[in-house]
Amino acid sequence: FPRCHYCLPLPQALVGFSAASLPLKGYFYCFHLLHIVVNNDTLTRVLQSVIRPGRQLIYVTILAIFIIYIYAVASFALLRIFFNRDDGLFCETLGQCYATSIRFGLLATLGDVIPGHSFTFQAAGLRTIFDLTFFIVITTIGLNIVFGLIVDSFSALRDEKNAALEDMSSVCFMCSIFSHEFEKHAKGFEHHVKNDHNMWAYLFYFIFLHRLEQNDMTSTEYYVFNKIKKQDIDFFPTNKALCLESIETGSEEQLDQLQEMVARLVHRIEREEDDERRKKARDEQRKWEKKAKQSMSGHRGSLRDTPDDVLRRGS
Repeated sequence: FPRCHYCLPLPQALVGFSAASLPLKGYFYCFHLLHIVVNNDTLTRVLQSVIRPGRQLIYVTILAIFIIYIYAVASFALLRIFFNRDDGLFCETLGQCYATSIRFGLLATLGDVIPGHSFTFQAAGLRTIFDLTFFIVITTIGLNIVFGLIVDSFSALRDEKNAALEDMSSVCFMCSIFSHEFEKHAKGFEHHVKNDHNMWAYLFYFIFLHRLEQNDMTSTEYYVFNKIKKQDIDFFPTNKALCLESIETGSEEQLDQLQEMVARLVHRIEREEDDERRKKARDEQRKWEKKAKQSMSGHRGSLRDTPDDVLRRGS
């Protein structure tokens, strides 16, 4: 029997239904129709969309139960005289009132099924608040939260499936190289996954290793066998493909040439900067020497002046 991975194991469930049908005149055989879910991806995702947000749904359900209980207490205290047993509205005890509130509150609203008689204006106002709050909190907000959780889960599952399909159609399963690399530099992605890196060939090789005696293995086979036992996939050609090695070699050579050109350019720029700094230093030194010579010549001239010349300049 196949197995449903998102629900109870299907073989045990079918056997249980069959066993239960024996003393009950075969009524439980109808559950075997659920076998259609197996191997049907759409129905499986529908079931998983309900099971995945299970915890959130349980919390919302518990909250709704508590809120309905509050309304049941209010109905039992104030509105039980309007519950008619002939219409299926039982409210003689709090338990009956609670069961009636759950049944009719979720199927419709309590305001629609509980009739009103001889209302005063004050009673009509209170009844309006009771009916509207139940309708907004339970029927509108509560149920829409449940539907929203299921729809969001189904959308997430659909996105995951689309992402997986996109990855399968655009990335090699064995080497993880994108398809456009093989379309540009090799014989195409389809040829690569069918001839170069055929995942089924890898699987058959693994099965062959498991069936082969260790004493009959070669060194390579024994190496791969030990890697599989350790769940180590280092021997997979990750980011490697023989059909792209020439392209990778050419790319490496181009990268080396580019690095060499950049190094020469950097060296040339550094040399020009050094020449510019030396030229600037020489210019500054010449200016300093010129100023020093001028100051020395002025100082010598002042030493040749006579006392009369000094007094004359001062007057």
